[in-house]
Amino acid sequence: YDQVLEVSRQLEKQLPQNPLPLDLQGRALLGQKDFANARSRFEQALKIDPTFLPSIGGLASLELRDNKPQAAQALFTRLL
Repeated sequence: YDQVLEVSRQLEKQLPQNPLPLDLQGRALLGQKDFANARSRFEQALKIDPTFLPSIGGLASLELRDNKPQAAQALFTRLL
């Protein structure tokens, strides 16, 4: 996970308007069980592109983990 974080941070500098590096960071942080920072990265990615499905899915998985299925559903409903 540390290597993914390192590479994705470099990509973030090179591609500041692309949500993918932030999504990759979120997924690596999920793997490290750093849920608060993972949520932050997914939310940042969605600020760049509100329709970026991988980050919506990552954020929805956190909502389900927190036993908030309505919040997860709302994320996908907004996308539609």
